[in-house]
Parts: sequence; C-alpha cells; structure tokens
Amino acid sequence: MKNNFSFLFLLLLCNTESFAQNFQYSRKLEVKNAGWNKIFLPAEMESTCRPDFADLRILAIKGNGDTAEAPYAFYNNNYEEVSKKTPLHILNPTHSKGSYYYTFEQKEKQNLKEIELSFKQKNFEYFITLEGSHDEKQWFTLLKDYRILSIHNNITEYTFTTLSFSESSYPFYRLQVPSNVDPGLLSAFMNIDGANNEATQKINISSSQTEINKQSKQTIVTLTLEKEFPVTNLKVFSSFRGDYLRSSTVYKVAQGYDSVLQPGNKYEPVINLVLSSLGTNSFDIPKIKSKQIRIVVNNDDNEPLTIDSIHLSTRLTGIKVQLPEAKEYLMVYGDKNASMPNYDAAEILRQTNPVMHTSFTIGNEESFKKAGTDKPGHWFENDLYLYALMAGVIALLGYFSIVMMRKKQ
Repeated sequence: MKNNFSFLFLLLLCNTESFAQNFQYSRKLEVKNAGWNKIFLPAEMESTCRPDFADLRILAIKGNGDTAEAPYAFYNNNYEEVSKKTPLHILNPTHSKGSYYYTFEQKEKQNLKEIELSFKQKNFEYFITLEGSHDEKQWFTLLKDYRILSIHNNITEYTFTTLSFSESSYPFYRLQVPSNVDPGLLSAFMNIDGANNEATQKINISSSQTEINKQSKQTIVTLTLEKEFPVTNLKVFSSFRGDYLRSSTVYKVAQGYDSVLQPGNKYEPVINLVLSSLGTNSFDIPKIKSKQIRIVVNNDDNEPLTIDSIHLSTRLTGIKVQLPEAKEYLMVYGDKNASMPNYDAAEILRQTNPVMHTSFTIGNEESFKKAGTDKPGHWFENDLYLYALMAGVIALLGYFSIVMMRKKQ
C-alpha cells in the first residue's frame, strides 16, 4: 500500500510540473486538412517568443478532451527560397565592329523578366542591347541603351548587371555589349520569381525623421518601429532627379541603450550598401531586431539625396508540422524557461517527401492572463497554488500512512 501511495505522489508531482509550464500566450489555428502543414509564424511572435522559438508548442485538442503535441521542424534556417536562378547556355560569342555579341539559350521554356550577368572586368560602364528570338533568325528588341556598370575602388564597391525587361518567353536571347575590350562575360542567369507572399510580412513604421547634415555631408533617416520586429529587407524610395551612386550604412541601436529615440542613443553598424538610380534599391540584410533603425547616406560633395520613404519587411520563420486529427488546434508560447522540444519530425522530413498543406489561418495573439490583473487566468499557472497543492498532497499521504500503520498495530 505504501508503494501505491508513493506511486500516486510521483504521478501527481509529474502532472503538477507539466501544468507548471508558464506559457503566456496562445493563438488558435484554423486547419482544414490534418497531416503535414507548412506554417509561417507572424513576425510579432519574435517579440514574445524566445529567440530560438524553444518555447513554441502546437497542441491538438481532441473531441474527448485529450491533448497531444504536434511535432514540427524548422526548415531552411527560417528562410524560404523564393526565387530560382537557372543558368542560360551561352552560344557563339562573337566580336564585330566595336561590339561583343552573346547568344543565350533557355531550355526550360520559362517566362522571365530578369537576366543576371557576371563579367570578368571589375570597372566598366556599358550601354547594352538585348533582343529575343524564337528561331535565331528574326530578333525583337527588349532593351536598348540599357546601362550596366561596375565600380571597384578604395571607396566604393558597386555592381549593377541585372537586366530587367517586360516578361517574355523566347528560347533565345542575344546580348550586344558595345566595347573595344573584351568584357569577359562569365555567366548569365535567368531569375524566375517564385516569391510566396505568405513568407514575407511588411513591418509598420510608427515614425520617421530625416536630417540633412551639411557639416558631415550626410542624409540621416531614423525609423522607429511599433515593436522590436525582425527586419530582413529594406527598400528605399527617392524622387531625386538625375543619376546618383551613394555609399550608405544601416545601423541599429547598440545593445544596452534605450530603444526609444533619444539624443544619447548609440548605434552600431549592421551592413554597408550602395543606393543607386539604376537599381530598385531593395536590399536583403542580416536580421535586425531593434525598435529603431538608422540609415546614413554619404553625399560627399554631391547634392544631398532626398529620401521619400523606406519600406521594411521580414522573411518569416517557417515550420513544417504534422497535425493529427483533432477538434481544435492551439499554438502556445512565451515560457522563458522552456527547453527546445525533441521531435523526430526533422528526421522524417529528411527521409520522406510528404505532401504539404497550407490550409490554415493563424489567429490573433491572446494572453493567458486576465485583463487588468497580473494574476494568471488559470489556477494551475500560479506557483503558489501549485506549492499549496503539493503540500496538501504530502499531508494527505502522511495522514493515510499513519492510519495504515495504526491498523497494522
């Protein structure tokens, strides 16, 4: 009998510890198809989850009240491959009358609107012509006097060799590069856009301040975000008339300083980039998780560059989760002490190629705490209640032990 009481005590203790996980937030999942599903986690979860998402759990609640954890695996290091680069076959390079000609063949019969070139030369400026053909006999002009360039020196390293044109599906393309010196074309890739809008999220900017500092010859833009959202892409828009090529640096608030805009804040550099009138000025950057971002544009002795607006976005974290049949699905997180779960989902995905569903909707974030109070909304989430419960169980076990000992006497 004593062993039975000990077993009961351990069982209650284990259950108590499982309830004691302090998940602070939840989101409902509306799922149409059970099985393997691909989910992109909203960017705002990064401000309430642990940085490595170790506290993330997906619960499947069945009709009889049973609850099971749905195993999941992160994929591609939180990034989704959204574009495909395919090499074009270079045919019959020729040179005639001060121009070099290259014919490209694409065998996949894809619609494309971008070709990315790579040259051996490091410093150049070419005004190229691009044509398309179905049979290599009749050619149709896609680009004429299109400027590409490359600058590499002690001050600036910049290359713009991406050809953007109206979408076409020619099997053959011909490039004319006006030059008396061999440009040394190394490769040509066609960029096939396969972007999934679900995999990115726009980041809202609560305020923006622009300063033209004549003394330092810089344009300084300071952006304040609503929260510390992760930022992985920024796009700069400028109505500046004329050509420009400006080296710039992206900064974030240094660790240990207030995320709110203050004169005393210090910033640390994240990445150097070049703003140009030639490109789209859209840049993928290392993840910045800061409530404030600063972009400093070096104007040197040129007319100051005007910045109209800056758009921020992030590449969302992706998981692949195996959902069992259930009545309801719940995503819980926000436990700072939780450890990373050990599922076999990653190994299963490495050995199989299951069909992925995306038929889900992620609900709004809800707190387990009651509004207007710091006390948890469930009694089993409060450590004091748990300690009282454990003390009661121990006292009850002690009482029954004494009763059994008296009966034996």
